[in-house]
Amino acid sequence: MENQYDIIVVGAGPAGLSVSLECSKAGLSVLLIEESDFSESENSWITLQSALENYPLLKDATTNTVNRLKFYGSRGLFDSGNTSKKGYFIEQAALNKVYKKEIEKNSNCQILEKTFYLETKRKGDQVEVETSKGFFTGKVIVDASGSYSVVARDLMTPQEDFWFFMCYFLRIYKKEALDDQNCVIFSHGGDKANLVGTAGALYPNSKDFFDIGVANYLRSGKDTGEMQTVLKEQLINLWHFFQKEGLIKKGVEINFEKKFYSGIRVSPRKVIYDDNLVIVGDAAGQGSPITGEGLRTGLYYGEMAAETIIKSVKSGDYSKKSLKSYSDSCKRKPLFGYGYGLIIQKLIRDNLKAPPFGRFQKIYNEGRREWLDHGLDILQNKPLPVGSAFKLLMKFAFYK
Repeated sequence: MENQYDIIVVGAGPAGLSVSLECSKAGLSVLLIEESDFSESENSWITLQSALENYPLLKDATTNTVNRLKFYGSRGLFDSGNTSKKGYFIEQAALNKVYKKEIEKNSNCQILEKTFYLETKRKGDQVEVETSKGFFTGKVIVDASGSYSVVARDLMTPQEDFWFFMCYFLRIYKKEALDDQNCVIFSHGGDKANLVGTAGALYPNSKDFFDIGVANYLRSGKDTGEMQTVLKEQLINLWHFFQKEGLIKKGVEINFEKKFYSGIRVSPRKVIYDDNLVIVGDAAGQGSPITGEGLRTGLYYGEMAAETIIKSVKSGDYSKKSLKSYSDSCKRKPLFGYGYGLIIQKLIRDNLKAPPFGRFQKIYNEGRREWLDHGLDILQNKPLPVGSAFKLLMKFAFYK
């Protein structure tokens, strides 16, 4: 049958690319649908050496390194200093190029760029997917569409009411606009108003451009247009603040032409499978808005989803019961990062009260190396040892 595939993947982020590659390598016929141009995607991530070791393809998608982190609060500065562990910037466009080349080694995978997903319906024991380039039929559809999880919206009821981080970014193409092109800057409160939940950041993605962005919490179904207006105002204030601090050179002007949005679910989706359906990556809430970890979780859970899908398709059973093993695997072998990240975020937020950062800054000054090591563990999605976590909590509880 024409336009018939074993699996249809909606979304070509890390999760979608991972599932497509693994399933095509196993001999399944795959259709990968992506609404953007592969060469113009503007998402990016920071990851560490361990990710490059586990996923060698990432090495060819690296655009810059970072070995210093700064955090500006309303009354003080947290500066990690240069560290022995470098971070690596991975650009979505570079990642697309690398994975596309690898995927195309398998002639059984078709990639449709600049193709809009419209709707999915079940037909018998399969699904029919409507796109801007026609209709396609598949045995399993993979929802890797991002936080809004548009495929799950069509096939599962009721839709979950969830909170997510709405991110508003600008990409600035200006060589040598930053004094330190290997330092990532974070700001608590995009407009220095110390707004709870608001964060700003500056990312030197490469030597040719950097991103500056802000984010805030938004409940699904609320007015995203109103939130975009608020975030734009905060972004302007953040820009001026960074220029005042000498982080962005004063001759560089703000430019809103290259703006883009994204959303990150704050909590994991409760159910990530159904008949003919697997949900993975940000659509499943597997990324972390606390650590910024979305690259490695997408690749990791994408491989896990592919393992289940391959078995299900080859057995001829694409039912909810058959696909449940994917969810079981996620629970049995989770990629850590949520819990301790949430604890640290709360501790920092609750102690940003007196200059400079009150108890947090004093404790940090006394145990600089300890805090840095634990921070790097969190960035790598590693759980803190129970003893270390207890020790840090006790410091906050009893420090005067």
